[in-house]
Amino acid sequence: MNIGIIYLIQPGHLIGLNRYKIGVLKDPNELFKKRYFKDARIIYTLQSNNIYETKKLIIYQLKRRFKLISGYNYFEGNEIDLIHLFTEFEA
Repeated sequence: MNIGIIYLIQPGHLIGLNRYKIGVLKDPNELFKKRYFKDARIIYTLQSNNIYETKKLIIYQLKRRFKLISGYNYFEGNEIDLIHLFTEFEA
């Protein structure tokens, strides 16, 4: 199993914009060790027993509802709507 968290953050350089990043971590303690977490706002975290499959499903829904702005994991949209999407994946 790939137990861990899927996170939604707003990196420091994107604060003030409606732009967010989704990612996964097997060890939640790593959340604050990643470079792009400096000054980031942690918007939402979701625990999962299969982080990669859950992230894949969330990204599929994100692509349908929000604008992909960079790579495959940076999206633009309303923060409340993004949070609502994440809550749909809670067990």
